[in-house]
Amino acid sequence: MPTTRWAAPPRPDPAAPAPAPTAGTASPCSGSAPATATSASSTRAPPATPPALVCTLPGAAQLNIEQLDPSGSGGSGVGVRKVAGLRKVEGPGGYWDPVARLYVLTYADPACGYCAGTPIGYATAPSLYSGWEAPGNVGWSAPANGRRVFDANSCGGQPRTVSVVDGRPWQVIDLWLGTRNEAAAATHLVPLAYTPRAGAAGDGAVWRPPLALAC
Repeated sequence: MPTTRWAAPPRPDPAAPAPAPTAGTASPCSGSAPATATSASSTRAPPATPPALVCTLPGAAQLNIEQLDPSGSGGSGVGVRKVAGLRKVEGPGGYWDPVARLYVLTYADPACGYCAGTPIGYATAPSLYSGWEAPGNVGWSAPANGRRVFDANSCGGQPRTVSVVDGRPWQVIDLWLGTRNEAAAATHLVPLAYTPRAGAAGDGAVWRPPLALAC
């Protein structure tokens, strides 16, 4: 299973803690894609809190987050479902931005198995388990992902996850070949930097996403 670690803030996140698990309900990531798939990524929350798993659920392809045990080897049943209300997305990865004090999550938008040139979208939250938002869009027949997509073709590939190396986040992209066997497909890494932007759908102003890929 491809994994990524969140770059944690210097002290525990003061936002609301994860909700307690509900008796009789499945864990947020139960039934997610198998460990061999590229549809999940693990992430480390702020200090003094356990790591967590961001997973893609089959069918609606929604994103869920589940808190893991301290060793990161098992689920806890604690977490959040339907991150930012997203559907039909996959390949999540994320990191903590210490300047904006936000978690930043990226994903393939829409989901498309082994598809080259897949758009990449984003969502943010001040807490790992609450407050997730992805920019909405307005207009008759307007694409729902019109403002949350920050690169139309992911450098010609498909986003898989995010890796943080020496405190710097890198978007991991698979450069698919369009063949039955993709074992020879290359992996491309692009640095990520989050720059907050003002604006809202329908304000009549130019929209510049807070993320970009320098392919």
